[in-house]
Amino acid sequence: MLKLVTIVVACVLTVLTVRKILQLTSSAAKVKVARPAQPRAVTRLRQDPETGVYYPEG
Repeated sequence: MLKLVTIVVACVLTVLTVRKILQLTSSAAKVKVARPAQPRAVTRLRQDPETGVYYPEG
């Protein structure tokens, strides 16, 4: 009888431990991506017709 109780307790503790480990590994895999509050403005370029060089507009 004592062997059976010991085995049942060991199985319950094993299941609880495996669940806790799976929760820790799954929570570590989640990544929060930090997005900038304002997206950067795109710099428009204009081509100099004589030289063909591009320069920032504005």
